[in-house]
Amino acid sequence: MTYERLAATLSQQGADVVLPPLRHGQRPGPAQLVDAVPLPGGALALVELADGGRVLAPMVDGDSGWRRAVPGDGVSAQLLLAQEPLLVNGFGADLVSFEGPERPLTVDQTNDSVVVGGHALVKWQVAVSDAPAVAPLILAHLRAVGFAATTPCLATVSWGELLVAQVLEYLPGAQDGWDWMVDELVAALVRGDELSTPWPSEVGRLLGSFHSAMATPSALLPDPVVLVADLAPLQTYFTGLLAEADRLDAEMRAALEPWRPRLEAALQAVGAMRDAPALRIHGDAHVGQVLRWQGGLVLGDFDGNPLLAPAHRADPGPTAYDVASMLRALDHVALVAARRPAGGEPGVAGRLRAWSAWSSSSFLAGYREVGPVELLDDRLLEAFADLSVLHEAVYAATYLPRWRHVPLAVLAGGPPL
Repeated sequence: MTYERLAATLSQQGADVVLPPLRHGQRPGPAQLVDAVPLPGGALALVELADGGRVLAPMVDGDSGWRRAVPGDGVSAQLLLAQEPLLVNGFGADLVSFEGPERPLTVDQTNDSVVVGGHALVKWQVAVSDAPAVAPLILAHLRAVGFAATTPCLATVSWGELLVAQVLEYLPGAQDGWDWMVDELVAALVRGDELSTPWPSEVGRLLGSFHSAMATPSALLPDPVVLVADLAPLQTYFTGLLAEADRLDAEMRAALEPWRPRLEAALQAVGAMRDAPALRIHGDAHVGQVLRWQGGLVLGDFDGNPLLAPAHRADPGPTAYDVASMLRALDHVALVAARRPAGGEPGVAGRLRAWSAWSSSSFLAGYREVGPVELLDDRLLEAFADLSVLHEAVYAATYLPRWRHVPLAVLAGGPPL
């Protein structure tokens, strides 16, 4: 099969024709087809963008030409019927097409996710790199050591060395923490019992259990805990973010400026660390990764930090990085709740600050009950807590403008960590 029309469409319409809708406008310029292979109902395209980055895109040939497949086209539902050169690797799943309608998962994410029927979630890989994908190894290790508090992986689809998609079990009725935690906090504010909410400690136990599982040897990771000579990749990452902060919009630059000495001190603390114990961490731990459904709480999305260089996303890292990220996210829950009608009532701002401090203590207590506390360095926890503000500011200003009010509030003196 040839794809001359697909190549012509890319050269004429540019990157948005292959990017998910949430990423439209972020990668301007022309796009060039590198290669393509058949998919049931369409084609899989490997595309190089004007900035040199490469993406994978499921494509369909519609009435007006080739375009990225969207829910309803049937490409996700038929993915497991893909033939060579694509490889379908199932983990106890029937390798047949899923039944039921397709619908999008519209949360902010680096992948493009489609729910098929009521039982499968297809996560299409978007960005391509030479580094191996992080999630399949972590999920396989967790399965091997018996960690069940995550979304089971039913299958992966690959094209040579490239991960094309993961097919995960869909958890019916599941809500991520930006929905259920904010709702729970607002309801507690109305009742007046916000300082007795049980779930901050439950989230701490969830992350602690994950770290304990990642510290448990398996055939895949026989030596999961290592000593790293230094934290140079993370220091380089945050140093780059600090430099990038100088190119953000004027409002965000002004908000970050008073924090600069604090951020530089945190960078020095990270750079000074030697022989730090490390394991394969989550890398993007926040409350949006904590799903609640009828079976309880699960942790999801193990693709790593979307802003970190792909070559380093699978690097073992300090557990303090994940812990600081989740603590910062709990602060953000309070800030989001403050924008709800109940959050504007007299006295609520002070109660939210008190809840933020209390929830941090509750979370840490839960984490220390089950987590590998011997691997948690308090010096790094403090440093990464400060640097998480920088990460959120750059990410929101660059990729998620609707979220910028949250880092701006933190920078202006939001609830303390």
